[in-house]
Amino acid sequence: MKKLIKVLENRRMSQFASHKIGEFIEACELEMVDGNKELAAQTNRYRYNLRIRRNKRIEQRCLKQISFDLVFTSPAVQQLEYKAQVIVAQLFRVLKENYLCAESRKQHLLNEDIERMFGKAESIGNGARLLCDHISGMSDDYVIRTYRRLIDPEFGSIVDLV
Repeated sequence: MKKLIKVLENRRMSQFASHKIGEFIEACELEMVDGNKELAAQTNRYRYNLRIRRNKRIEQRCLKQISFDLVFTSPAVQQLEYKAQVIVAQLFRVLKENYLCAESRKQHLLNEDIERMFGKAESIGNGARLLCDHISGMSDDYVIRTYRRLIDPEFGSIVDLV
């Protein structure tokens, strides 16, 4: 705790986090699994378990709880999280109405490759899944730019395209 307080006071969290990640990785070992022999023969996914040294697991849980209590429950972070949820939900709604509602497919809002994938979707559920996958694969900046181009009246103009 003393080391963490000193790190926070000196504003060296990035270096501290990088060092801790390295420590946590080094505290891991793969161990062969006795069960799931049939699945283990097909893929390494079922062949091994990850064993983590107990002291590092305890330290990780402690740091996780501190992060949750001090950072993730703060109003500033929760406001950003809320805003991100609103943006993603509204972007999904606009794209769903355009691409998945048969009567409204009027606009080309996404690139041709993505639009072709929607054309091949066997059901609205599959199309919705494709849309979810597409949005989840967007970077934060790309989501915000796409959202602003489609929804924010003060963002973008025809001049931006030239």
